[in-house]
Order: sequence, then C-alpha cells, then structure tokens
Amino acid sequence: MFCNQPRFDLPTAIVTAEIFNNLVDSAQTKWLTTTHRKLREALPAILEGNEELLNQWVSDENFMKFCQGQEASRKKTSGGKSKGELFKELPIEKKLQTYCDNLKKSLPFVIFIATYVETASASGKLGCWRKQAACRLNGLCVIDFDHIEGDCREVWTEAFAKLSDEDKARILLVYITPSGHGLKVVFMADVNVGNLIDNQKAFL
Repeated sequence: MFCNQPRFDLPTAIVTAEIFNNLVDSAQTKWLTTTHRKLREALPAILEGNEELLNQWVSDENFMKFCQGQEASRKKTSGGKSKGELFKELPIEKKLQTYCDNLKKSLPFVIFIATYVETASASGKLGCWRKQAACRLNGLCVIDFDHIEGDCREVWTEAFAKLSDEDKARILLVYITPSGHGLKVVFMADVNVGNLIDNQKAFL
C-alpha cells in the first residue's frame, strides 16, 4: 500500500486502486498537467520578451483568478507587508512563474514508498501526518529521471529493452512527470541490495 496527501496541511491517506485511478484520470488533474506544461514551455520565450505569449497568458481567466487570490492574502511577512502586497509588487513575468509553480504543487501528491501511522499534529489533531518518525516503508522504490531530451516514451522504450528480465519484472509503474521532460519509475526494492538509495544506484 502507498498513500497520498491532498494538501500539505492535511494528513496522508491510504490509496486504493479506485482512488489512484480517480486521482490520475480526473479532469482537474488533466487540466493542471496540460496547463502547467503549456506555461512551462512558454515561459522562456516570455522572459526573452515575446509580447504575444505574454499577453496571451496575462489575459488567461484562470491566471487572473490566481492573481486575485494571491493579492487578497493579508498574511503578514517578516518585513511587515502582507503577502498580497508583496505579490502585487512582482513583475508580471514573476507572477506567471509563481502561477506555474502553483499549478505543479496543486497536482495530486502521491507517496509511493511509504505509509504513515497515526500521530498527533502540533495542535494535537490525530492523523496519519507525514512525519519521518511515523513513516513505514512499504518495499517500493522510486527513481526520477529529469531533463530528458527527446520523446520520453521513446527514451523509456529503449532503456527498458536494455534491462534484465529480473529488473523488468520489478517495475510496477512508469509515468511522465508534470514537466513533460522527465520520467518517474516505481519498482519493488530488494532488501538484499540495501536501503532505498542503494536500490536506486543498483537499478540504474
């Protein structure tokens, strides 16, 4: 079993097959992934002065709603200003970068390698909080491959063909990361190899 954390301020929950499929296939997840990738691809050109792309994203309804929400924040910072005031002062390009980061952070956060036992939060609320002391490894291991050049599917197909039959049998899930230029491989760890880092090194 593994788990997910709906938000950073909420406890984790065990993921069933039904829940996992709903997380992956939901319209919200698909929209977040597509929008994040489009904006991430557009940002370099925007930062280089592409006015057409800039105007396209600045007039995006969801971006405008995001900005309104950020500007409404009254939470004070160490400098005395509110987060909303600081956001208003950002150049539009920085606001777009913040929006891009927020889209990624809003995607379902799945923790493949562990579950968590019930503990009390700082306020005393019981839940399966993501604490190291409450972590219980489940035998899974994850490797991230970032900044892949070319088609991720083709790269993986070529890499998979070079694996031993034993390693192929250990792989449970492979998917393209939100950026569109990375792969995440979930596989069964081998206790005889060592800890999770040892398993990652041995699997590469």
